[in-house]
Amino acid sequence: GGRRRRDCVNLEPFFYDEAATVAEAAAAAERREREEQEKAREAAANARRWAAHNAALAGIREYDPAEETYIYTRYHYADLSEFDLDEESRLPPMRHTAATYAPPARALHFLCDMINVLAVCIILPSSDRSDGGGVGFPISVYGSVIARDQLDYKCVHLFRRCRDDPQLITSEDELSLILTGPHRGLVLYDALYIEVDLKMKVKGDQQQGCKDKRLSKGLIVLDGVLLSTNLSDHLRAAVKTATLDRRSTMPCAVQVTYAYVTRAVEATVSVELLHDQGG
Repeated sequence: GGRRRRDCVNLEPFFYDEAATVAEAAAAAERREREEQEKAREAAANARRWAAHNAALAGIREYDPAEETYIYTRYHYADLSEFDLDEESRLPPMRHTAATYAPPARALHFLCDMINVLAVCIILPSSDRSDGGGVGFPISVYGSVIARDQLDYKCVHLFRRCRDDPQLITSEDELSLILTGPHRGLVLYDALYIEVDLKMKVKGDQQQGCKDKRLSKGLIVLDGVLLSTNLSDHLRAAVKTATLDRRSTMPCAVQVTYAYVTRAVEATVSVELLHDQGG
């Protein structure tokens, strides 16, 4: 009995504060409601991004009835709800020319593998090549050929002409496009992407039903890992080709000739026109 009395003496009195308990419960309920609202907003935002991504994918996906499959015609390895497929690369050439290695202010720059695009050539259908393979010479070609590398995945134009300024091709000997780029070096780590979208200008008023003819459209992927493993040990460079095959909806193929260079550096050539003869 005495021990129980001593234990009771050490007990502190219990006070129930109903107002504090109610306030804590209300705060917890409010916190749960905020968390649920935040989750709902995040889910709605993700749903909108997913819908925008799928809508963008649908815009660059085409069905090939001959192959009975869908083909992506542009770069699609990014979140297209945020990634702008038409944004041009803002990285200029010669951006490291005046740089000096002075750590820690400046980082050390390492040599890397690069791609030098040498030529982009249209390949007409093999049948009846004398008249342009069913296309018919002369032809006026316009559109774009774009490269993307892993520096920023933005557009680096190799060929770009609008409908009002096409390249005139009068014979089979002139099927190589006149390149106007790239404006900077193209690096190759895992992959480099080349997008082709070429059309033939058709004479006549488009508003009256005269539609230009699509020549080629699609995506070429240069596999950096495959290129590096297949290069001989004693070589530092190799000239190769990659072809965008024709499809049932595209009469022409496009062949890209490029140099794969290991441990490369960027070189820029500038030309200053001193006198214009006219014409």
